[in-house]
Amino acid sequence: MWEELNDRLSQIPEGCDIVAARDKIFIESIGEDKRGFRRTYGIGVPTPTSTDSKQLSSEALRMVEDEAEKIRALEHEMTVEVQKRKDLEEEVACETKKPKELED
Repeated sequence: MWEELNDRLSQIPEGCDIVAARDKIFIESIGEDKRGFRRTYGIGVPTPTSTDSKQLSSEALRMVEDEAEKIRALEHEMTVEVQKRKDLEEEVACETKKPKELED
């Protein structure tokens, strides 16, 4: 049994999600975990349920949306600051032209 498991593990292609592939091979070889805990992970590591996965997915999505909103706010702030800088540069350019016009 262990030889078969090791043989299958050695055949995992490069670039593959190694953890997911290992877990799949382990489950196919040894069988599903029972009683809500994962074998080989030690005491206290629960088996994730589909509800847990959905909750984690929704939390991750919320975090991504929050970060995207922060990025949009920063981009808007940057656009405003760039426009202020352009306005100031134009004002400075006008002010520097005035003394030359007065001299002429």
